[in-house]
Amino acid sequence: SQDAAGLSRAHLRPVDVIALAGDEVVIGKGLEAGERIAASGSFKLREDVLVAFVDSARGGKSGAGR
Repeated sequence: SQDAAGLSRAHLRPVDVIALAGDEVVIGKGLEAGERIAASGSFKLREDVLVAFVDSARGGKSGAGR
């Protein structure tokens, strides 16, 4: 989520995993359409820490603050 200054912050939330297929995961509930998740390095995240998004397919930033 974003804070009052528009910066993105991490929040721990339970989700239901329906299926795993290689590097892909199907989430049944716990996320809304368009929300972003930590795909790697999530062990470093803590509640309310500032985050920046990186598009892993391209290796570049893809819109921090979304």
